[in-house]
Amino acid sequence: YIARSLDLVDRPIQFLNSFVWALPSVIVANIWQMLGFYMIILLTGLQNIPPNLYEAAAIDGANAPRRFWRVTLPLLKPSLFLCFVIGMLNSFTSFDLVYVMTGGGPGRATELLVTYIYKLGFSQTRFDYAASVTIVFFVLLVAITWAANRLSGGNAGAVEKD
Repeated sequence: YIARSLDLVDRPIQFLNSFVWALPSVIVANIWQMLGFYMIILLTGLQNIPPNLYEAAAIDGANAPRRFWRVTLPLLKPSLFLCFVIGMLNSFTSFDLVYVMTGGGPGRATELLVTYIYKLGFSQTRFDYAASVTIVFFVLLVAITWAANRLSGGNAGAVEKD
């Protein structure tokens, strides 16, 4: 509407009906949907940075950009990594957003594995094949979660020794 009223385009852009624009539209909507959650995680990470580290960096002569790159960003890496992992897992499992916005179309441009499983099971009634794809999807998610845990250097679920 705004682009038309400013004479930037001569006809409306069919974002969800275009093969080119459907996937970027779903990605933007997915980011917008999760943005508040990511901001809360990052705000919590920022609040956990001790102020005396900034004071020490300022006393050592670090300007604001240097304090950001040398103090803030390294201490926010766990929070940023958590946002990345949650975003990756959410992008695999955001069935509701894709199905409501495009239904996997146009021409399967926005079809995810979960929408494919749904169509196999409930539209084509191929329950055996849908179950097989679901098991492969589960193994894929476990592998991604395991790899993310290993990359972060964490031992999720490990018990600390006294």
